[in-house]
Amino acid sequence: MNLSKNILKLVVASVVVGVLLIIPKNTDLSYGYSWENPPEVNKPWICMNSAPDKVILYQPGHPLLPKSLVSGEVRLNWLKVSNADKYTVAYGVQPGTYIYGVNNVGNSDNFTVSYLNPGQTYYFVVRGVNGCKPGAWSQEWSAVAPGTGRVSYTGGTTTGGTLPPVVSPAPKTTVQQPKKTDTQPTVTPSPKTGYQAPVGTPPTVNPPTMGFWQKVGNWFSNIFK
Repeated sequence: MNLSKNILKLVVASVVVGVLLIIPKNTDLSYGYSWENPPEVNKPWICMNSAPDKVILYQPGHPLLPKSLVSGEVRLNWLKVSNADKYTVAYGVQPGTYIYGVNNVGNSDNFTVSYLNPGQTYYFVVRGVNGCKPGAWSQEWSAVAPGTGRVSYTGGTTTGGTLPPVVSPAPKTTVQQPKKTDTQPTVTPSPKTGYQAPVGTPPTVNPPTMGFWQKVGNWFSNIFK
C-alpha cells in the first residue's frame, strides 16, 4: 500500500516538474509573449493576427471618383479588403519615400489628405491593418495638390516657400492739354516782294502840248461834227 502511494507521489511530482519546465518555454503560444533567459527580460511582442490583403488604391483625381476641390487637399479612394478593420495612409514628395502619414483613418474606403502645398506633387500609398497586423502597401499614385501659392503646413509643421513680392502699380502721368482761348493771336503777314500798285488818289496826268498843224487839224475836225 505504501509502495503504491509512493509511486503515485512520484508521478504527481514528475507531472508538476514537467509543467513548470514546459509552460515558460511556450508562453508565446499561450499568452502571445515569449521570454528570454533570464525569464524577467521580455522579447518583442508577437502579433498572431493574419496580415490583410493588399489594398487597391485608385488614381487620385480620376473623373469617375469624387475628389476635393479645396486648395491643398487630395482625396484618396481605395477598394476595401475583407480582413482589415482599419487603414493607414502614407505619402511623401518623392517616389517610394513616405515621410508623412496617418496611422489610422478608420474602416473607410476614402480619406482626404489636407494641408498640402498647392502645386506640389505628392506620392500616396495605403494599406489595411488587421488589429495588430498591417498588410502590404498598395500601388503608388502621384497627385498634384490643387491651388496656387505655397504657404501651408504638412504633418503639423509649418512649411512653405517665399511669397511673391508686392509690386505697387506705377503712377499714372497726366498729360496737360493746351487750353483753348477765344482770342486768336495776331499774325502779321510777311511782306511780299515785287511791284505793288499804289493805293489812293491817282496822280494828275497833263496832256502833251500839240503842235501847229495838230491844232489846225483839230479845228477842221470840230467844224464838220
